[in-house]
Amino acid sequence: MKKPLNLLLILLPFFSVIAQVKPLDYITSSKNITDISYQKNGLLWIGTDEGLNVFYDNEHFVYYGKIEDSLSLLNSNITKLFNSSREDLFVLSQGGVSIYRPDLFKFKQLPMASAPTAIVENPISEVFWVATQNSGYYIIDKSFNKVGHYTFDPLNPLSISTSNFSKTNPYGLVAIDSIKTFIGTTNGFNVFNNKQKTFKRYFKGKKTQLTSNRIVGLGKFDSSIVIISENELVRYDNNNERFNLLHKSQYSINAILVNNAHKIVLQTTDTQIELTYKTGAFSIAEKKKINDYLLPNNVSLGNQNIYWQEDLHYFQQSTPDLNQVNKIILDDEINSIKAFDDKVYFATNNGVMLMDKEKTFITDLTLSSPANLIYAHNGKLIKLNNNSIDVYNSLEEKEPLFSQKVNDDFNELIFETDGASIFIGGENISVYNVETNKYMHSVLNKEHLRGVALTNLKAIDNKLYAGYDNGIIEITIDKLLTGQIELTNYEYNELLNKDIPRAFYDIEKIDSLFYVTQPQLGLSVYKNNFNTLVKSFAYNRDKTKSLAASTPTKLMHRAEEDALYIATLGSGLFKYNLSNEEFENYKTEDGLLSNNIYDFLYTNNQLFFQSGSGINYFDNGFIKNITEEDGLNIKNYHRESLHKFNDQLIISGKESQQAFMIGQLEKQKNTFSLSLFKSMGIDELNNQKIIEKKDNTLTIDYKIKT
Repeated sequence: MKKPLNLLLILLPFFSVIAQVKPLDYITSSKNITDISYQKNGLLWIGTDEGLNVFYDNEHFVYYGKIEDSLSLLNSNITKLFNSSREDLFVLSQGGVSIYRPDLFKFKQLPMASAPTAIVENPISEVFWVATQNSGYYIIDKSFNKVGHYTFDPLNPLSISTSNFSKTNPYGLVAIDSIKTFIGTTNGFNVFNNKQKTFKRYFKGKKTQLTSNRIVGLGKFDSSIVIISENELVRYDNNNERFNLLHKSQYSINAILVNNAHKIVLQTTDTQIELTYKTGAFSIAEKKKINDYLLPNNVSLGNQNIYWQEDLHYFQQSTPDLNQVNKIILDDEINSIKAFDDKVYFATNNGVMLMDKEKTFITDLTLSSPANLIYAHNGKLIKLNNNSIDVYNSLEEKEPLFSQKVNDDFNELIFETDGASIFIGGENISVYNVETNKYMHSVLNKEHLRGVALTNLKAIDNKLYAGYDNGIIEITIDKLLTGQIELTNYEYNELLNKDIPRAFYDIEKIDSLFYVTQPQLGLSVYKNNFNTLVKSFAYNRDKTKSLAASTPTKLMHRAEEDALYIATLGSGLFKYNLSNEEFENYKTEDGLLSNNIYDFLYTNNQLFFQSGSGINYFDNGFIKNITEEDGLNIKNYHRESLHKFNDQLIISGKESQQAFMIGQLEKQKNTFSLSLFKSMGIDELNNQKIIEKKDNTLTIDYKIKT
């Protein structure tokens, strides 16, 4: 008989935080944090000298070693944590290795003769090599059974060359291929045959070209293994089992700074050695160090490397080329540093610290500088500032392709753009042609404009509408550009023309209707011209049929949506459905950064709008934002602040300009995952029982009621 069950699930969200170095207020079983591991299901594991802590969302649990419980940790004093490619958690402690079993919420114990010091995974044969302090290597299979134990035997030439791995170098002392495993030690170089389960061991001498048995690290390049001793680099050819000397240094090699498939960078007491591998050939250069001594342990985070050493109060950050190194001092001693995705966790003797990767989603333009106007047109970027016009073909250019000085000071003027024309207004109107780089000063002068001071410009079709404090002047554009003057003045008069807009914020023409936002009347509709008022949308307590805003500003018609978007100051964003004549309102509670909307841009099938101190955009019905967390740092936005330039969106301000690739928005989406950490069943006697999870299946017996 099937009975309905109520399951209590602990769900784990993923999210990202602001980029900075900061302490985390985790309450752990001990302040002395020894190591940290993060799993993709959202579990954060924190090892201490007094237990293993796991955090999931706001929940916290501590595991201890209990001698009477074979499913507990082997020891509460955790030394290292290791997460496999399959997300298996290995816990290293004094007594051996404990492997977390998520199906039982328990551990499998693997006792060892001495304390484990490091784990290396062989993804090909699906085994794990566990180095120990003085009892050699253990091999663990994918079912977490010990299937091998290898120690030094002076009477057996097929044994490993040492059993002591108390200071295992974390930079690849084990290099792996499908047939052999290569191990560097403090007492020579070893080659393990994965099928025969035997070692060949090599020491310094004429055959190996090594002058020291102390191996600092290994690198793997196709069929070649590069053996790094404290004195030289030697190539071991896996095909013919021969050695040849690549480079000998007069200084002692003490650290591997970079080790990847193409390059190794080494540090000596006085130099840096760089080995590169390309098309089957090695090239090596040794040069004087340009930086201070870099610490021996290394983790990478995006475009920077982090160097550290246990028990020190500081770490070092460097660029990939190692040319720029910064020293960051902490209050506490570092025990371990781990990088996961775009975060770095610091295990210290006084808690956990976190450093997020610095955001590079939005970047400053190379040409960024003060500007009165930015305009993008046909692959050109035009910048107006003071009395200068600069034209760029690329956002990476430092110097403009074209530049000229003009007779107007742009600081107190207003602007409007229409195709190849930039209209500049004040007491007169000037025009700059983007295609010809021709500047036409004062094509309309004070006399033409009857001495009014213009407050706004709007180009629609072949007309330029110039607003002033008592009306609107209509100018025919094509005639203006050929030196002809054709003006129509719509002037407000309390008795004769009281419906005419007294200035305007914006105008949008849809068929024969002009939608106008203005200081006095809000949003109004005129037919054919500004003499005929058709409708006012002044608020009448009906939020669907009237505009619930006192200060509407910019307008944008989206014919594909049959809608008019309305920006306001203080009331958010409105969408007016032209078919059913109803308004829809979006505010901060819907995701807006601010209820003040200043600019629109529709591009790449997305509507962007500048609100408050950032950018909002619609994504599948949700309002998302771009803020200072993403690198945005514009302070004083332009009235027209959003621009499409090739595949990038430019955000412009009076002091600076920034940009991002629009396609990057898809990659920037925050992931949100839900994972089951633990499921508990309660029977009719109120006894709790762990519900086992295996292969994503919960097995629930008939006794469980809840």
